[in-house]
Amino acid sequence: MLDAALSTASVIFPGEPVLRMPAAVDRAGIRGEPPVAAVVRVRIDPSRPATVDVVVQGAGAEARLDGLRYGEFDSDLFTVGRHSVGGWTYEIVRRPVETADLTGQAGQSVAVVGDRSLARLITSAMPGTHVMVSEDDRLPSVDHLVYAPVPGRPAASRLLSLLRAVPGGTTLWCVTRGLSALETASLRGISRVAASEQPESWGGLVDLVDDDAASLARWLGSGSREPVVSVEDGVVSAQRLVPLATEPGVFRCRPDGTYLITGGLGALGLQVAEHLAQRGARRIILLGRKDLGPRERWDGDERAEAVRALEAAGVTVVVVAADIADATAVTAALDGLDLPPIRGVVHAAGTVDSTLLHDLDDETLRAVMRPKLSGALVLDELFPPGSLDFLVFFSSIGQWLGLPGQGAYAAANAALDALAHRRRDAGGTETVSIAWTSWRGLGMSTSAAATDLELAARGTGDIDASRAFRLLDQILAAPDSVPPVVGVVRILHGHQGHRPAVLADLPQDEPGDIEEKPEWDSLSGPELTGFLQSAVQDRVAAVLGGAPGGVALTRPLAEAGVDSLLATVLRLELEKVVRVALPATLLWNHPTIADITRYLAGLVSSGLGRQG
Repeated sequence: MLDAALSTASVIFPGEPVLRMPAAVDRAGIRGEPPVAAVVRVRIDPSRPATVDVVVQGAGAEARLDGLRYGEFDSDLFTVGRHSVGGWTYEIVRRPVETADLTGQAGQSVAVVGDRSLARLITSAMPGTHVMVSEDDRLPSVDHLVYAPVPGRPAASRLLSLLRAVPGGTTLWCVTRGLSALETASLRGISRVAASEQPESWGGLVDLVDDDAASLARWLGSGSREPVVSVEDGVVSAQRLVPLATEPGVFRCRPDGTYLITGGLGALGLQVAEHLAQRGARRIILLGRKDLGPRERWDGDERAEAVRALEAAGVTVVVVAADIADATAVTAALDGLDLPPIRGVVHAAGTVDSTLLHDLDDETLRAVMRPKLSGALVLDELFPPGSLDFLVFFSSIGQWLGLPGQGAYAAANAALDALAHRRRDAGGTETVSIAWTSWRGLGMSTSAAATDLELAARGTGDIDASRAFRLLDQILAAPDSVPPVVGVVRILHGHQGHRPAVLADLPQDEPGDIEEKPEWDSLSGPELTGFLQSAVQDRVAAVLGGAPGGVALTRPLAEAGVDSLLATVLRLELEKVVRVALPATLLWNHPTIADITRYLAGLVSSGLGRQG
């Protein structure tokens, strides 16, 4: 009888040399016995499909299994079916958006930071406007501060510093010209989050494709809340999500290939591994920064148990410890494995940091960008376009929805999407970046409840893992038939609140019985302030579970027990009152009921709240 604990094995494929690979240790649950060195030779005869001859040699003995027939996995772990999932998947398209004319623009002041040539363009397009160039960090108080990144310099880092330092009453813009697609994409990700976190000071990002200064000038004075637009041939366009038509299909992995998952030992990576195994993968590499350690120490480790479950079902699982962003380390680790060629890759590595933009520093930005984008660039180098059956980047819908606290994550994922476009342009039709909504109970977010609230406030929701994998199958059944970026999100029916501009082209239910005007519409002065103060007190009491008036007007709400999650709840409730999106930094900049009341009164009096 052959010991189940084989230390090494080799496989012979028709026309290929002997390939050596790790075999499953402890697959039969054997404990305390030393592994047996053995060689397993598998010979495949093309004339006998699904039949092999197996010779096992080791410990002075030989065993032969002739005519061994194999088939699909049939355990409860592996269930394959054909699924069609309507809705949920979306593609990104461009739509023209209206701009204002130049009436009333004379007399404004504009300061340009970065590329000086943009100042000349704006001067020529906005007669009567005072345009200056600012070089130091003491930014002038002007109507518009325009940051024009210089190619080759750290654009994202400079934008973050400007977001922290923009003077009150000044609108900050970012105008990109001549940057790489990856650089521009990262700035776009930050822009969408800035529109949520700092709506009073953030104007948006304008990708000026052909130096159309007149259209740029119109946009600067348009008062639009579009976070990202492109200007080309006199047309200003913005991105929109539209339904993606996908056909049901069956996705299968090759039984003679190997499949690589980055972030493989994370909760999401392990679920992906199980799913690929369900779809026929026999060999899976789980790549992460750390391995599982010696097998004798696996007991009690949920990750190890997941690996054992895959091995028990007949999958060869190889855990590789390497930094995905280190091309040398990853190359050496993969080259040291004697496995069949890698046929598919899922890039699920990443880290999330919920730091708001006003606190986001370069170190944190790099820490989030490294596994996502730098890791993807390593994969791009190792697996050129067209060399795989599929290369899937796990991106996030949060960048499109402008979820607060996802500035660094949005920058990384937006660049990931741009890389997918670049590979497609180079012939890599197997590449797709999937911008997932939140996976219920999974993923890397440490503030899932706050994320769910932010999603719901935008009329969207999370997704369960089973549906997510059905959608993944649908996409991978024919990756070249879908666009390079696919958004996956659940659109909530009956939503009556604020929707991001990117969702503007999606059908929306009838609003139902909503007052044409808010209660405070006819109020002003002390009456308006009194109404808003009562509204704030009521909602503070609701989130804290106390009585209205239980918190002093000048007491910081953080001291009263309003944590980050309750702050999100309070902000979203107040948005319903004023009918306009409020900054995620509301309680940071306005920590007391009195401060919030004054801010809301000023917002409503300025007319922003009356647009709702």
